[in-house]
Amino acid sequence: MAISKARSLEFAQRSSSIYCSTPCSSVGVEPLKKSLNPEVELSSAETHSRLNAMSKTIKPDRKCFFCGQTFHSRYKCPAKRSDLGSNLNRIHDTLGHPGVTRLHHFVRSKNLSFSLNDVRETCARCRICAQIKPNFYKCNPQVLVKATKPWERINVDFKGPLKSNKSPFMFVVIDEYSRFPFAFPCRNTSALTVVSCLSTLFAVFGLPGYVHSDRGTAFVSKEVKDYLHSCGVATSFTTPYHPTGNSQCERLNQTLWRTIKLILKSTGVSESCWADALPHALHSVRSLLCTSTNSTPHDRFFSFPRKSMVGNSVPSWLLTPGPVFLRKFVRNKGDELCSEVELLEANQTYARVRFPNGRESNVSLNDLARFPTGEETPSTNPETKQAEPCPVDIDGHEPSREVSNVELKSSDEEPQESNHPEDVPDDSSRNLDVELRRSTRVRRQPDRYGHFVSH
Repeated sequence: MAISKARSLEFAQRSSSIYCSTPCSSVGVEPLKKSLNPEVELSSAETHSRLNAMSKTIKPDRKCFFCGQTFHSRYKCPAKRSDLGSNLNRIHDTLGHPGVTRLHHFVRSKNLSFSLNDVRETCARCRICAQIKPNFYKCNPQVLVKATKPWERINVDFKGPLKSNKSPFMFVVIDEYSRFPFAFPCRNTSALTVVSCLSTLFAVFGLPGYVHSDRGTAFVSKEVKDYLHSCGVATSFTTPYHPTGNSQCERLNQTLWRTIKLILKSTGVSESCWADALPHALHSVRSLLCTSTNSTPHDRFFSFPRKSMVGNSVPSWLLTPGPVFLRKFVRNKGDELCSEVELLEANQTYARVRFPNGRESNVSLNDLARFPTGEETPSTNPETKQAEPCPVDIDGHEPSREVSNVELKSSDEEPQESNHPEDVPDDSSRNLDVELRRSTRVRRQPDRYGHFVSH
C-alpha cells in the first residue's frame, strides 16, 4: 500500500513538471494530494482540472523578442511582417550570415515568429552570402570518351622546368587504354620538339587514332596540327583552367617524377641528372600493377594490330582547305543532291566545313564529295566520254552487230561439234516449257478431333 502511494505521488510530480519548467516549490504551488487508489485518480476528471489550474498559475519567465509582451505562440506575434523581415535580416547579419539550417535552429531555439520559408528567403536575398559563399551551377555529369583498344587514344603533356642544364623539360606520353607511359628529355617546349618526339614514337608503334592534350602553345600550333592531320590522327584539347581533362598525364607526371627522385636518392646522384634515371623509372612504371586496370601496362599494351599510314589514310583533297560538295539531307524532289561548302580541316572520321552563310559545323566524311578543281577533257574522263557513232554499211546494217551475232551463233554451235556425241544433250532437253519438279512425298490428312473414335 505504501509503494502504491509513493508511485502515485511521483506521477503527480512528473505531471506537474510538464507544465512548469521550474520546481513547484519555487513558484509557491503545493503538491497535489493523492488518493489511496492511484487508478481511480488517473481516470478522474478532478485530477485533470487541478493540473490545468496549476499550469495557469505558473507564469513564464520569457518574453517575445520583438513586441516585449508575455509569452505567446511564435506565429502570433502582433508585430508587422515588414518589421519581422527587417529584424530577421538584422539577426542574419549579427550572427555572421549563417546558412538556412543554423539560422532556422537559432529561430526555433529562441521561439521567434519566423517560419522556414522566411529563413530561406532571407538567406537567398543576402548579397554578401551570394558573393562570399557562391552556389555555382552543377551541370549533369558528362560521359568521358574512353579508349576501347591499345594505342587508340594517347595523352601528351610537358613536365618542367626541371633542375637540369641540358634537358630542363620532359615530354610525357601515355596510352589511355593500357596506361603505358613514354617520356623524352627536351631542351624546350616548341612545336618542332613535339613533332620530333611524336615522329620517333609513331615510327616504332604506328599511328594512333586520337591525340589529346591541354591548350599549350606547342600543342595548338599549326605545325603540330598539320603534322597529325597529315598522318590521319585526330586531335582534341581540354577546357581552359580545367587540368582534370588531361588527368592521366597529370597523374603520370607526379608518379614518374616521384619514381625518378626515389631512384636518384637511393643511388646518391644529384637531381640534375634525372635524365639518366628516366629509363629505370619508365621500366618500373610499365612493369608494376596499375590499380585502375588491375593489370600491368605492358600486358595490356602489346596485343593490338599495327596501324600504318598506308591503307586507311585520308585522301589528299581532304587535307587541303577548299571547296567540296556536301550531301543535302533536306531537299525537294527537283533539288540538287549536294551543295558546295568550304572545307576547313578534316581527320579520318569528321570534317569542319563552312556554309555559304558563314556558319561552321562538323560533318561526317561519308557526306563529302570531291570538288573538281579544273575542267577535264572528254578523252581523259571516261565517265563523260561520248559514245562514237557506229559505222553503217551501204545496205544500212551495222557491221559490229552482225559480227556479234555471228559470234553468238558460233558459240551456240560449239557444243554440237563435240567429238563425243553421247555427251551432247538431246533436242528435247532444250525445250523451254519444262515442268517444274514437284515433291513426291505423300501428304497425309491431319488427324482431327473425333476421327479416332470408333462408332
